[in-house]
Amino acid sequence: MLKIILLMSIGIVVAEAIQCTTDCSEVCCKPVHCTKDQILVKNALNCGCCDQCRTIIRKGERCNPPIFGGPPPTSQCEEGTSCTYVENCGKTICVGYNYDYTED
Repeated sequence: MLKIILLMSIGIVVAEAIQCTTDCSEVCCKPVHCTKDQILVKNALNCGCCDQCRTIIRKGERCNPPIFGGPPPTSQCEEGTSCTYVENCGKTICVGYNYDYTED
């Protein structure tokens, strides 16, 4: 029981430590310079205060779905696709919204 209370207390402390500021002028953001295979995502980091470059994943390529409450993603599927688990090939890949994936 003591272990459970301790773990819950640690979780609350960590959650409270991650607080967003309401004034982005107080946040120091690194300058971003995206490469040709990346996309600029405005206000993606530090509670919506900083920009981020994300690597674009093309249709049919493997991807990692975003984790709720996890770190911000460093990549994303190209426009018109989404990161989806495709059962018949056992992979999580970027597929079109109306996909019919068959492995070559």
